Amino acid sequence: MIGIKLANQTFNAPIAKIMRKYISDSISDIKLKVINGEYIYACDYIDSEGIKTIIAIQQDMETNGIDSKIYEHDEITTIEFLNNLLTSYKKTEQQIEMEIDDEVLWEKNSICIR
Repeated sequence: MIGIKLANQTFNAPIAKIMRKYISDSISDIKLKVINGEYIYACDYIDSEGIKTIIAIQQDMETNGIDSKIYEHDEITTIEFLNNLLTSYKKTEQQIEMEIDDEVLWEKNSICIR
């Protein structure tokens, strides 16, 4: 799991405004997550869209002077790590697409040979 928490467990309006851009949780639920030091957003390790959301949340928080920390399996990590994950996922996706294309081409050629 990958998630983001706020470094300070103090809730304020800018935090609510930022989070409402990304999740539909009520403001009181967001406030409870912040006060309890819980993840304000989390996703699976292989959820590239979720990872992109975490990066965007962290950048919005930073822009507004709010300190946040990104975690990978409960250990602090960096945006660089997440970007490397996304790059890896993209390369894997491209490789799979190439292999599928090659397989389709091979099947198409073997039908023509018959």
